[in-house]
Amino acid sequence: MEKIKQKSHVLFYYNRSKKWLVSIKKGERLHTHIGVLSHTDAIGKEYGSRITTNKSKYVYLIKPTPYDYTMKLQHGTQIVYPKELGYITARAGIGSGQKIIEIGTGSGSLTSFVANIVRPRGHVYSFDVNDSFLKIAQKNIDRAGVAKYVTLYNLDIKELNTSLPSRQNQAGKNDAMPVYDADLAIIDLGDPWTVLPQVRQMLKGSGGVFAICPTMNQLEKLAEALAANEFTDIESTEQIVRSIEARTGKTRHSFEGIRHTTYLCFARKVFFEKNDEPERSNDVHKDEIAGEKSDIKPASAATKKAAGKRNGGASPAKKAAEKKTATKSNGTKTRSKKAATKKTK
Repeated sequence: MEKIKQKSHVLFYYNRSKKWLVSIKKGERLHTHIGVLSHTDAIGKEYGSRITTNKSKYVYLIKPTPYDYTMKLQHGTQIVYPKELGYITARAGIGSGQKIIEIGTGSGSLTSFVANIVRPRGHVYSFDVNDSFLKIAQKNIDRAGVAKYVTLYNLDIKELNTSLPSRQNQAGKNDAMPVYDADLAIIDLGDPWTVLPQVRQMLKGSGGVFAICPTMNQLEKLAEALAANEFTDIESTEQIVRSIEARTGKTRHSFEGIRHTTYLCFARKVFFEKNDEPERSNDVHKDEIAGEKSDIKPASAATKKAAGKRNGGASPAKKAAEKKTATKSNGTKTRSKKAATKKTK
């Protein structure tokens, strides 16, 4: 049994659209449209219990999940929603102990979510050029309780030099890069293709990259750049979630909900040979085309003979030719008969 105490995080839940995420502080009150909620009333109660407002409305005391932190954190920028977060986690195989790079910290929504998955042995390294965004992100990361597993950098990744052969260390890694051998890079920028050379040098072989693209124009340009930077398994998707109002006798689709938010593009780092052509995400491989063509085999003599029998012993073309010849012959015979009749008369 886990009880609520001072500084515990609690979700005051009234209904699906009215809920408040708070850090419990003795003596504080939360003023809402359903009345005043006293923090003190929650102290000592078990999660799942309920308290009553001064207007006799009650709320449940729910223990927050990463989903709740994501939806209730302070927004400085557009956040990545759980429907995308879940797919990113599954598609990239994010797990405990992994090293994750994030380009574009924003509000720290994605940062907090991923850090909660990779802990306690993993770590998230997040980069952003906007110091004000980083301050908001740090508050949200602290609030989610994962600050120990996150390192924030106020740094423009685009400025890192990817062509410093004199600075290559013994392991063949560029010393200008702040992170090496990362399992996954998540890019949340308006121009994600501009940081692919740097991201590539920070990833391990077969490491994945996920880019968040609000528009199809960005998606198209990114796919071309991924191929040019020796990434494969390029996949672009959109995640749509539709809520259902499930009620006795009148279940229907919800009139409210989150529809399109962004597109996701996934790829993996590989090593092309010198003679390899850049892979294009929307091209069919030559070997696949050859395989499809090879499935269409020329008809054998036996097959042709069988077809002839089905058509009455001759092919359709041959039968048409014979019919045409017969018509001409009949026409000639008719004219000859008419001429003979006329002569007799």
